[in-house]
Amino acid sequence: MYIEKPPNYLNGLSICIVVQTPHCGGRNISPHRGAGDPLLLCNSVFGVHKMKKDAASAPPQARTNARFTSVKTRRGFEEVGDQIRAMLHTGELKAGDRLPSEQDLATGFGVSRPVIREALRTLEMAGILELKLGTKGGAYIRQGNADMLARPLQDLIALGRISIPNLIDARRMIHSVILQSACEHGTAADFAAIEANLDRMEALAKAKEWTQRTDEAVLFFHLIAKATHNEVMVILIDSLLQILRYVVLEKTPAGHRPQLVPLRRKILASLRARNAAQAIEHLNEYLQVVHKATKLK
Repeated sequence: MYIEKPPNYLNGLSICIVVQTPHCGGRNISPHRGAGDPLLLCNSVFGVHKMKKDAASAPPQARTNARFTSVKTRRGFEEVGDQIRAMLHTGELKAGDRLPSEQDLATGFGVSRPVIREALRTLEMAGILELKLGTKGGAYIRQGNADMLARPLQDLIALGRISIPNLIDARRMIHSVILQSACEHGTAADFAAIEANLDRMEALAKAKEWTQRTDEAVLFFHLIAKATHNEVMVILIDSLLQILRYVVLEKTPAGHRPQLVPLRRKILASLRARNAAQAIEHLNEYLQVVHKATKLK
């Protein structure tokens, strides 16, 4: 028994079973033979004509009508990636879409499956795709998140292209812009969420739950960015915080710095008073304490 690619008329069967049995004269049987061929007997014996896909166990179908064109460049995986990126821009592909199978992609792009695999891995590393395993696995377009911006910057820091002093200066400038915007656009609900975050932070510090408290400390600046009601600001601050956690917080000596609590509350009070200059002043005090506590120069 071996597997042969099915003809189009088999209504979506993923394989065609081709058999060598005494009933068929011991010959290889092609599914393209006429009505009188012993294949009909073999089909009857093995029930091929009654085969149906099990909907519960079959992998999900690709949820996209995107049309791919043949790739003719030497580094084909790059052009495959570029075409998929272009389809995101045009709306042919969107978050949550499942791409066709590797074989279907290879056929659509006119390249080999290894080229497709390399393209998918590259897009996964860029944060565009999520590759899932199992019966419902496949390549899915991811929702956008801060990883897409943070990861390349982390690589540049690791390569020495971005210095730590430049990173700290960028943090100060970005935070200042966000504070000014939050003063202008923040609502009472935004400020209440920030205050609840500060209350949780203090409770966790008293309970000495340092890991959770660190998460709340990072969330503090995320909530300020949300108060700008500008998604670009939120993405920027989330990416920056992720980088800082990777570069700065990993090198920060363990321990609680209680002097930061009143500074955070002063920042919040300035936001509520719509006093951006004062909020930025308290922010600079806050950053000075944080940076002095790190081992970074």
